[in-house]
Amino acid sequence: MFFISKDLQPFSVVEDTGFKKLCQTLIEIGAKHGSLSIEDLLYDRTHLSKYILPQIYNECRNNLKLEIQGIEYGSITTDLWTDDIIKNSYQVFTYHFIDHDWKLKAKCLGLYDFPDSKTGLAIRAKTHDVMQKFISPEAISNMTFVTDNGSNMKSAYRTDKRISCAAHNLNLVVDKALKDSAIEPVVEIIKIAKEVVCYFKHSGQNKNLQHTLKQDVATRWNSQFFLLQSLMTELEEIKNILHQEKLYDKLEKLNNIDVDLLSQLIDFLKPFHEATVYLSKDAVPTLPDVWPMFHKLKRVCSVVDTDLEPIKDLKATFMKCLEEKYQIDTNHKLGTLICPDYKFLTFLDPDEKAEVYKAMTNKINLMAKSEPSKISERNEPPNKKIKTSDLLGEFKNVPLSIETANDVELDKYLLMPISQSDILTFWESIDKARSLPIMTKIAKELIAIPATSTPSERAFSLCGRIFEERRSRLSPETLEQLLFLKYNFTF
Repeated sequence: MFFISKDLQPFSVVEDTGFKKLCQTLIEIGAKHGSLSIEDLLYDRTHLSKYILPQIYNECRNNLKLEIQGIEYGSITTDLWTDDIIKNSYQVFTYHFIDHDWKLKAKCLGLYDFPDSKTGLAIRAKTHDVMQKFISPEAISNMTFVTDNGSNMKSAYRTDKRISCAAHNLNLVVDKALKDSAIEPVVEIIKIAKEVVCYFKHSGQNKNLQHTLKQDVATRWNSQFFLLQSLMTELEEIKNILHQEKLYDKLEKLNNIDVDLLSQLIDFLKPFHEATVYLSKDAVPTLPDVWPMFHKLKRVCSVVDTDLEPIKDLKATFMKCLEEKYQIDTNHKLGTLICPDYKFLTFLDPDEKAEVYKAMTNKINLMAKSEPSKISERNEPPNKKIKTSDLLGEFKNVPLSIETANDVELDKYLLMPISQSDILTFWESIDKARSLPIMTKIAKELIAIPATSTPSERAFSLCGRIFEERRSRLSPETLEQLLFLKYNFTF
């Protein structure tokens, strides 16, 4: 308690891994050497920051380089961040890859000072410098970048393989649809909700609610949903407080809200929030789900008989924005195909399925040309055709019976029983059996691509905790080293 109160530490510090490790180390030193002065054990802050931190940082960086050595396919999520105190800008990089044991890994390569203008040329130069420190030239040539839709990001990676962050796209869909719809009852509900939340925040009344009201913040994804959901949850208590405070004008506005419309509006927005959360995971493969999620959200936008008229109009606007802003490219489609659960593409019509299978065939052919030795690894002779089963009859427009080994791989994959295992376990077993050598490489490349660039957002949140008012004199180099150790330091 002396430590917590004197140093203004939270009570939760006693649950922190680093604190426990420090205590355990001191106990072991005391048990081995007896009573010692702590002044003889601890370095001063200058020695820690100038010598110990760089030494451990370099060791960790070398260990990470060894860990990712030999990784052939990977992806980078990246974004720019400006601190709130002295307004320095930084670029963060996270490397995503499948390791040799078929585990999905995400390793932060660091947060780097970005003093230049945020142009595409400057972003590309910084990216090149960082990747040279960690990644082999072969892996760099196979790299896919995941970024937001900023013009500078598009410019920076215009000659590379790049996909757009699905979470940013979803946020654009919701924001644009709510702005473009101009449906008076919906606009009025959101306007009233903002006014009420603003009053409760500034008057201190928020603390009197069991569940606090949430503000609509432009930089926070799905904040409109949280705004309306929090209003609905505490609607009756809000009315009671406004009545007690004799704020009859605000109370009258609330009473004029169509509660059924508010409820339907919340129910409609909820799947977009859930989709954002689902696709923002980084511990599991998410690229295969981007395309199916698009079709799921299109069904959410389908009008049903119970919809109120404003919701019907809103759904039409959302459908249009979804098709405009939710970007699907070939990587998303092939990523869906290499997931055993989705390989039959049941949500597509026959012509669309044919296009995806053709795209996979082209990719297999292209990779086989660059690695001709893989052709000899097939189990079937080159001229053997595999007969399409009745199960795949709906794919008859797709050239499944082709005499090249590359197309045999795709045909064999489609004819395999649907696996009950997860996508990583499935492809690990295929890799060990060496039955689909080229498609295994394609799977390794695609699974390593996350659906969103949210690892960058998480890194920025941690930076905000490191670089605070009490530590605003940290140099960019020290900040980068501390963040790197946060992600990569093991003891």
